[in-house]
Amino acid sequence: MLKIYIDAATDTIQSAGGLLIVENGLQIQKQYQLIATENHAAEFEMLIVAMDWLLQQQKQNEMIFIYTDSKAVNLAIEKNYTKNKNLENSLIKFNQLAPSFKLLMIQWLPEAKNKGADTLAKKKLAQLKQQNKK
Repeated sequence: MLKIYIDAATDTIQSAGGLLIVENGLQIQKQYQLIATENHAAEFEMLIVAMDWLLQQQKQNEMIFIYTDSKAVNLAIEKNYTKNKNLENSLIKFNQLAPSFKLLMIQWLPEAKNKGADTLAKKKLAQLKQQNKK
């Protein structure tokens, strides 16, 4: 069983994401520069990044729980619908990737319980800001 925690951090011009993977008691931490600049879109982009990582690692036959603190992402997946135009393409991509997985659960959790991924995303965003100052 894999537990994946995702989060995104955005400012007015850029976004970064954190991916915390827990497998057999071991942690893998990843940070990403994201394309999306709107927060909900960045959160959804991180979900797609996580799914792509799982496929690259050939983990699609595992029992996978992906945790997000984004209610917008969780609801869009639950209802298979979003009013937010920024999320439509990500929802389509999610629906294309999801059948590749034997058992994939997306669950919302409170922000306070997603500190690992949150910290990774914020650190990456801070790095990007530093790079932009140079």
